[in-house]
Amino acid sequence: MIVRLLGSIALSSLAVTATALSAPLAAQQQSADLRFPLDQEQRQANWDTVAAEVAAADRNAAGMAQDVRNLLRSQNIIDPYMANYGMSSADLGDVLALAQFSAVMLADGGRTDDPTQAQIDGIRAAIGGAAGPDLVALSASEKQNLADRLLYLIILQNAVAEALADQPALDAWMQAFASTNSEILGFDVTQVQVTSTGFATSPSAPSQSSAAGLAAGPAQSAGSGSQPAPTMGDGKSAVLGVGYQSTMVFVPGFGGGGLNAINTLTVLLQDGRACEDCLTEVLEGTLGQFAAENPDDMGRWRKVGAGYRVTWADGDTDDLEADDLHGPAPAGAKLNGSFKGVSGSSVGIASTLTIDYLDFRPDGSFVADGGTSSLGAYAIASVERAAQSGRYSIDGYRIIFEFANGAREESSFVLYDTDDEFVIIDGLPHYIPDDD
Repeated sequence: MIVRLLGSIALSSLAVTATALSAPLAAQQQSADLRFPLDQEQRQANWDTVAAEVAAADRNAAGMAQDVRNLLRSQNIIDPYMANYGMSSADLGDVLALAQFSAVMLADGGRTDDPTQAQIDGIRAAIGGAAGPDLVALSASEKQNLADRLLYLIILQNAVAEALADQPALDAWMQAFASTNSEILGFDVTQVQVTSTGFATSPSAPSQSSAAGLAAGPAQSAGSGSQPAPTMGDGKSAVLGVGYQSTMVFVPGFGGGGLNAINTLTVLLQDGRACEDCLTEVLEGTLGQFAAENPDDMGRWRKVGAGYRVTWADGDTDDLEADDLHGPAPAGAKLNGSFKGVSGSSVGIASTLTIDYLDFRPDGSFVADGGTSSLGAYAIASVERAAQSGRYSIDGYRIIFEFANGAREESSFVLYDTDDEFVIIDGLPHYIPDDD
């Protein structure tokens, strides 16, 4: 990738903020021309602006931002590279093609491969040198602003991937970039595969509209839509009880490392088996497949005094007190309060944080919203989810959400305490904050 010319630049605290690019342009329809007359002075000013934004967001990133900026000021590394593929940096469609390729490759373990001509041609054909009326209606200056900032993003992200190659922090950074790039480009970059002639959607990817993002995303494979999840049982006859444990684990990595919260559900089955983080599979009736794929997470339990001892496949044992096992929620159980669930990971200076808010009422209604932030030394992206409302019901070890738009979802559920201030949904703890 272009970034190979950046090999002499040392990686310090570096992240790329979506807000430093532009708000993503959603729901664009394919249209015509995205070319613009290139203004070199404006390009230099745009890169000055991005570098200043990075430096202002975190002084620890200022050195790297300035190094990249100095290189772009002193060398024209972009135009010769794009010219090799018959592309121009003065064509927003061409820049989008390169940005899409780069984003998909980075999501595949931080790959920084150069595209082939056939791949670039396929992606450009999908974009069609076109965008929706909102994008086409941008002035030449605004089109250049978008193109320049996307080019800067490509270089910075590839620089991180090259610098962190084979290091523990790479995966966390690439996950953060994938979140950012998916939001900017309008399609899930982790669900797209690079083929010899462009893109193909992963068979497991949910179907998406080609008009979902900044420009036309990769074409969707026929029949690639998501399948409805299996209907869950209540688990009352199969599950003896569920234990919950949360521990903080230090994960070494770039920048020294970081603390990750590890939440574990231990499920004891009536037939003497035990498994970790498998409640959903038990309720769906797919525990056999889970056991085949995760043999180390399977074990057997036996009664020891007032508690239970679990012996795992690797010979390790865990002891659970009877009081630490949680049974099914009572019939007709209702919740009352605003619950918060926090999940994510942190390795060195890279982390991704997701916060869910579920406002439950005893009349059976709920409102759900939340957001996801990808963080480096400063925020890479922050995406808020629109609020959704509906009705809920609790049945044993499952909770059923019926949304106002007609959608229906089932999730595993553990009522952790009798005060209804702590529950576990899909393995994630949700609690009522003290200040609520």
